[in-house]
Amino acid sequence: MWGPEGKELFYWSDAGLIAVPVDTENSFTPGTPEVLFALDGYAYDDSRNYAVAPDGKRFLMIKESPTLDNASVSAAQINPGPELG
Repeated sequence: MWGPEGKELFYWSDAGLIAVPVDTENSFTPGTPEVLFALDGYAYDDSRNYAVAPDGKRFLMIKESPTLDNASVSAAQINPGPELG
């Protein structure tokens, strides 16, 4: 997923959520990937199930609940995560 300013790419890997700076001025030139944080406990499948905030410093992600199943969830809960940068 592209960051909001078009200068960074985010993707999932076994190591965690990765950020890669990119230069697209004259050609596509990727920088060095950086692990932002581990994804233990976050829901992942083949679809993109996270979003980057407009400021590029926060993410909206789905976290698995070990104590609830989908049938017993009656309300959504949003918890703020750590701010990056």
